[in-house]
Amino acid sequence: MGQFFTVDPQIQRLVRRLSTPSLGHRWLEPSAGAGDLVQRKSGDQRPLILVEFDQAHSTRLSQKFPHAVVHHACFFSAPLTVGGFGSIVGNPPYVAWSSFKSRASAELTAYVEQHGFGGKTNLVYPFLDRSARLLASPGELIMVVPKDFASASSAAPLRSYLANHGKFTHWIDCGETKHFPDAQLESLVVFRWEKTGKASTGTVTTQVAQGVMEALAGHWSAHEEVYCGVDRVLFFLPTGLTQRIGPHVVGDFFDVLVSSVTGFDAAFKTPAGLLHLPEATLFQAGAGAPLSFLNTNDIQDLAEVDPLLRAHLLQHETALRARHGADSTRWWQWATIRNAHVTMTSKSKRARIFVLSQTRKDPFCVGKTIGFVGSVYGMFPRIQTKKADLKYAVRILNSALYRDLYRASGLGVDDKFRCSPRSLSMVPFPEPGRWKDLASQLAP
Repeated sequence: MGQFFTVDPQIQRLVRRLSTPSLGHRWLEPSAGAGDLVQRKSGDQRPLILVEFDQAHSTRLSQKFPHAVVHHACFFSAPLTVGGFGSIVGNPPYVAWSSFKSRASAELTAYVEQHGFGGKTNLVYPFLDRSARLLASPGELIMVVPKDFASASSAAPLRSYLANHGKFTHWIDCGETKHFPDAQLESLVVFRWEKTGKASTGTVTTQVAQGVMEALAGHWSAHEEVYCGVDRVLFFLPTGLTQRIGPHVVGDFFDVLVSSVTGFDAAFKTPAGLLHLPEATLFQAGAGAPLSFLNTNDIQDLAEVDPLLRAHLLQHETALRARHGADSTRWWQWATIRNAHVTMTSKSKRARIFVLSQTRKDPFCVGKTIGFVGSVYGMFPRIQTKKADLKYAVRILNSALYRDLYRASGLGVDDKFRCSPRSLSMVPFPEPGRWKDLASQLAP
């Protein structure tokens, strides 16, 4: 169930150091496992509550912590009092809701639906949400989780609650360090969030560290907590940057659009013998050589097309019908190239910014390529801009300062950039009149 125990002694030390016994109330570990994160400071005598779904683990927890109250239950059905906990510490299970839904308890299913988490959510998001709601005010949430909750669209309900009821005091970015060697996770974060019972006003200062060892050594830097866009994407900006950027985001000035894609490259990547046909459209794959894909969206009757094209498509009929159902007509349209109307329109002939997702190189560049595919996005200006202006924007987006911003907010892992068009559109960004001055001030 996405369960990996926190056996790393450095993370255990960090969790213990972040905790605050003076908050009072009870101490809860809602995903106790083997009890590795039951790390309390000396003298912390608060009542200890542990929740564990696995019967064998809960039995061993009762033996290991005889003075604790151990609930063998699903966290969402355990008898826990809202507002009854001063500290909640954990490493929640990380598993796609779609793969777990059929096994979920009625209480968990109801929680996901009632609090606005969609079908693409991950179990860790409602888990964090319920933990935050159980806290007293003041209270603290100390968690070891994948960093993508800061930007994932499916975690928007969670971020909305966190933004309106408290603040992040500490954020430790683990980068590509494998604290869970057996887990297929790109990046973890350890954070402390403090429940205040109200939305923070003014500047919220968060202590940020690059790695667990840096945090244990006391190497913190002050950042400002900022939520952006309708999804409340969470960013931590170096102190003072908020004033220099202003209240705007990338989406205020650019439409960020995904590249052209097919649902079945085997059928729609153009064979050499069909490159001369009008249905063969040339696309640019990032910085690589152009690729040709078949655009069959306008074919109404397969009998009327070029015999070579018809023969090629018929080779894939069985596979396409198996993927989409055998009862439909025009099966040759189902997985053909999509978004060509975006990447091939007259609008796309203007200079724009290309975004190379999943890269360690500078991910942003200016270009005028018509048609693009692969892990490439296009940032189409929503305002009148010159190519020189776009170059200033690119310099800002590729700068060391912005790379730190991506890394701290789940849009990057160490020096690898990754994002979705939606999350990129919510990145803080200055208005065009500031691009030239800010670009000249930032180190590449």
